[in-house]
Amino acid sequence: AWLEEHGHCIDALQPRKSRIEGAGAGAFLVRAVMKGEVIVPVPLLHLPHKQTMNMYQLDEPHLDDRETTARVSDTKQPIQTQLLVNYCFGHPQSSVLLYPYGSQ
Repeated sequence: AWLEEHGHCIDALQPRKSRIEGAGAGAFLVRAVMKGEVIVPVPLLHLPHKQTMNMYQLDEPHLDDRETTARVSDTKQPIQTQLLVNYCFGHPQSSVLLYPYGSQ
């Protein structure tokens, strides 16, 4: 059957409350795993340029005949990043971000 051929057993994890105060709940290993073993298969959204997650200060909107537009006042200095970055994996020396997604 399809499930037997393509399915993955995720018996190594269990949801539990963390012993770290204020950390909430998480997924915890309940058995030893081998190096290189897939623990949980997770689809990843590949974001090739993490700088696209930067947010910049906008000037006041400019009204013209066709549309309202706002211009970025300083493209060299981001004021913050998109909240999505908090849920991504990446490396400081890489421009790539990986966002894990899936249903609960």
